[in-house]
Amino acid sequence: MKRILIVDDEECLREVFQMLFERNGWQVETAKDGAEGVFKFRKAEVPFDGVLSDYQMPRMNGVVMLMEIVKLDSRINAVMMSADPPDISKHLPGVKCLRKPFSNQELLEQFGIR
Repeated sequence: MKRILIVDDEECLREVFQMLFERNGWQVETAKDGAEGVFKFRKAEVPFDGVLSDYQMPRMNGVVMLMEIVKLDSRINAVMMSADPPDISKHLPGVKCLRKPFSNQELLEQFGIR
């Protein structure tokens, strides 16, 4: 079973994304901000296959969080979502950006789910 870490400061969005991935057979862990996301990624007993992160969050934004996570696992499938995604190609060349709004299918395709 594949595992994903969903990081967003809005609880309702975390719940929607969690249900979407669980319906597609993924095990889901959530975090309310970037600092908690890094903590959960580091402490995971079973590695994650993917990370979905919002860009704007309190305490630690998505870019800083993903920079820390990529240091821990450079092969992680990471997607950052934002209404106005920043150019992260210099800092995080393997991370994909998904512009809000997007469809469920567009999101799932980022993680190889058809």
